[in-house]
Amino acid sequence: MTITSIDPTNDLCYAREFMAMPIGRHSPNLQRILRFMRSEPALEKPWLLTLEPGQKWALVRLGGPGEERIVSLNKIYTDEREAERDVFVQRWRKLTGQDLNEILSK
Repeated sequence: MTITSIDPTNDLCYAREFMAMPIGRHSPNLQRILRFMRSEPALEKPWLLTLEPGQKWALVRLGGPGEERIVSLNKIYTDEREAERDVFVQRWRKLTGQDLNEILSK
């Protein structure tokens, strides 16, 4: 089954699942959402670039015409789980228009 969008109401439970465990085995429904997020055009989404394997990651995006090949988004992480959560939140916002951190803090 493929999805063509994320339903911010019905899929919120899968966002919670990801935030609780960003690395590891995910339920089939969360895997479906992650596949959808990852299928978005590369130039339009944030990525994690490994600076030091297992220790340090940078938030980047691919550069468009006239830009550097990789554009830094000026955020460095030393916790892989925090980095994965941040990318998920940013992609959720882009695809749903909703601030996931704000929703989950209620």
